[in-house]
Amino acid sequence: MSFGDNELFRIFWQMAEDPLRIDLNDYQDLGVPMQELNELSEKVVEIFGRRTPSQYLAKFVGLEMVDPAAEVVALERTEDNDFGIVSLGRNPYAENDDYVCILAAGISALGTAQAVLSLARKSFDKHPFGGILEAITNDRPAPRDFEDAHSNWINREGYEPEKVARNLEAALKQRSKDSSLNHLTPKEIDECLGFARR
Repeated sequence: MSFGDNELFRIFWQMAEDPLRIDLNDYQDLGVPMQELNELSEKVVEIFGRRTPSQYLAKFVGLEMVDPAAEVVALERTEDNDFGIVSLGRNPYAENDDYVCILAAGISALGTAQAVLSLARKSFDKHPFGGILEAITNDRPAPRDFEDAHSNWINREGYEPEKVARNLEAALKQRSKDSSLNHLTPKEIDECLGFARR
């Protein structure tokens, strides 16, 4: 079997999307001999095991997110979780400070969906500038894993805006290379402080 054939390469990645549910009958109409399909599916399982390619790659990546209320948060991603982040900031297109921009994103679709859903939950009241959340799938097969997922804020107790302002002020004074906010310039920290205090 050689991946010189674009069709085989395409089939390989289709199978890799969900190594647990490979059904060779789905590929019979493509004109590829059943023996090659079988070898291809065995190769997918040999390389990825029970993981999708994104899950497989995630185990090699250290994951840290910065939350000004909770400092740096180191996260561990598994097959059954994902992470999302909600962040609020000044709207650069607004003529005044009455409008904000909201960023809701995840590492993958599950984290993104839970980040968006968090905006409508009562627990968002305790996270006025957003935060980091862990999305959990309840170990159900797709698509039920997505539908039945839930999430928890990493900083469950929530925080007051003053805590964010204190952490930003400390970062402005210390300018330590160990600070989670050391990538921001003093001007950027000042802008964040202005937003946090409004």
